[in-house]
Amino acid sequence: MPIKSKRRSDSKSRTYSDFRGGGLNLAASDRFLKENEVGGGKNYCYERNGGRFRTLEPLDLITTLESNITTIYPSLNFGLILEANKGIYKVVNDTPTSIGTLNGTSPPQFCDWGESAERELFITSGSIVQSYNGTTFATQTPVPIDPLIPSGDKWNTAHDVMVREGRLLLSETGKDRLKFSGVGEPDNWQVEDSGSDVYTDADAIWIDIGYKEGGDIVKVIPLGRDLVVFRTDGNLYRLFGAYPNWEVIPIAQEVDPVSRNTIVPVGNDIMFLDKDRGIRKLSAIKEHDDFAIVEKEGGKVNPWLSGAFTSDARLWALPDRGEIWVKPNSGNVVLCWSERYQGWTRIDLGAPILAVAEYNGAVYLSIGKNLYKLDDSAVSPEINPSMELPLAPYFGTDRAMVDYHEITVQKDTGATVTLEYGNIWTMSVGDGKTVKYQKVLGDEIRPTLKSSGGTVVLDKLTLGISEVV
Repeated sequence: MPIKSKRRSDSKSRTYSDFRGGGLNLAASDRFLKENEVGGGKNYCYERNGGRFRTLEPLDLITTLESNITTIYPSLNFGLILEANKGIYKVVNDTPTSIGTLNGTSPPQFCDWGESAERELFITSGSIVQSYNGTTFATQTPVPIDPLIPSGDKWNTAHDVMVREGRLLLSETGKDRLKFSGVGEPDNWQVEDSGSDVYTDADAIWIDIGYKEGGDIVKVIPLGRDLVVFRTDGNLYRLFGAYPNWEVIPIAQEVDPVSRNTIVPVGNDIMFLDKDRGIRKLSAIKEHDDFAIVEKEGGKVNPWLSGAFTSDARLWALPDRGEIWVKPNSGNVVLCWSERYQGWTRIDLGAPILAVAEYNGAVYLSIGKNLYKLDDSAVSPEINPSMELPLAPYFGTDRAMVDYHEITVQKDTGATVTLEYGNIWTMSVGDGKTVKYQKVLGDEIRPTLKSSGGTVVLDKLTLGISEVV
């Protein structure tokens, strides 16, 4: 029969409860995990108003399309917009309606334009700008940059689209030029006199960023009153001021985003995935009216992320939820950074998440052809995620024994919860406080909380551990 070691006969308490500032840590071995950190697991997140871990919300099925849903856009003018196999759909009362087909092959970018009766949704996908006004889906008339070479680049071909100072702003990956439409006229691309139509500053304008520097534009991101331009030569540029008093300055070097699909604005910052460094952030420094690149958020995941990226990587910002979601490749794993609680969590629903967006305070995501909403109030959810929460292990000097454990969880009626110690012992956990004086012996004590069939919140787990001989 095991007895307590005379050298270390006292029991010590080990408590798992507040995970703020902890969370998923893929940069440390199990031996160096703190009690508020985990080394893996799946389908756990921070509760909305606290530092505890809970099961990811149930997924309520909203609609199903004929092809995989690869883009979700929350339009201010027309509601939830979906893209599937180049088809564009508007969702009304959870029912999708086809409104048009993309003319390009790149993941679409959207921007809302106008007020009242002139409201439009502009769309770019690497080809001529398209638009939807609530009734008609249209493609702009192609405008050659050089009218004498009709087969050349078109002025209104683009990958990025946004509104700046009453103009439609376009940029094209692989080029140097930012193109601005006429003021209040998103289809006005006149850049010189045309017959009796005299060119003015209210017509189209343009500016080249990094011209002749050996690289091209990857993506343009608005940041406050400025624009930040990512380029393939690793340089970042800042365009500030208003036409004609523009100023362009370089702000960073050796920046290598995985793709244009891994750069997103987040408040007054820009988050992006760097091929060699993991997740990074471009932040404004108010005191110096300048920018700096930091990697604070990625400290616990970047060593893993930087070796996991493929061209299928995606980055999504969920500002209302206070989270950034990182999908590093075509697999099932999504890592989630909580800005509120300064920690990472991990999702694995058994299939790849293809698109994520917030709309009306809810998170929508697509898996294959299905559109889901994260919804704690769902009566009959399509998916009740199963949670696995491997808590930081304890390594004994020789052998260790759990004298007692006290666990408190909150759970749905239909949820089942177990507390496991590797292959040593498994205990069923009920709602509320459970205290056991079961003797658990092992060279390593590895507590793991598992749940299925509903939502579970871990309030606290306390272990009393002794060294034994």
